[in-house]
Amino acid sequence: TSCVDDIATITINLETPPYAGQLPPVPVDMCMGQVLDLNTQFTNNPVPYTPTWTDITSGTPGVSINSNFSPSSSGNYIFRNTIAATSNCPADFEDLNVIVHDLPTVSFSTLNQICLGENLDLGFTLTGSAPFNITITDGINPAFNVLADINGNDLITGNPISVTPSNTGTVTYTVVSITDNFCSTSISGENSTVNILNPPKAVTSAV
Repeated sequence: TSCVDDIATITINLETPPYAGQLPPVPVDMCMGQVLDLNTQFTNNPVPYTPTWTDITSGTPGVSINSNFSPSSSGNYIFRNTIAATSNCPADFEDLNVIVHDLPTVSFSTLNQICLGENLDLGFTLTGSAPFNITITDGINPAFNVLADINGNDLITGNPISVTPSNTGTVTYTVVSITDNFCSTSISGENSTVNILNPPKAVTSAV
């Protein structure tokens, strides 16, 4: 007698595993007052495209959040996108680091009186990340920009930033806006009024 072959059939289902996508390897910078859509940060999109975000700044498992991040305070944040597991494949995740920067601030002051022809030093007290680009107007001429370091001095020379008024009278210098290394913002209430006088004339007496 002869034997009949015994055949066994195995069915293998090939399934695409969850893929959390690829996010930037370096921190993403943003400013207070901005909204960051986390779903726009992928350099390679997740598969399937069902991003699920968690704030893991304070550790895992973290807090579930939506994709539109609107910070209430500055600092460093870590967000995790997770693509859920399937019946046959484990979940996958990818993390994103975000640095939220405070808006720059400026306090502005000058002397309140000088003589025509003298330089007027512009005093700035700044917070933020240098360099700073400060826009100023005098209400007469076109607005002008100055570049400052963290000490409020000229970015190139390190000396105080100054202007030389061209006419006598009263001039009010006003800071309109400021931009630092990361953020920009408009400014209100920072102005200084200067009275520009004719210099005294020398008096000569006949001998």
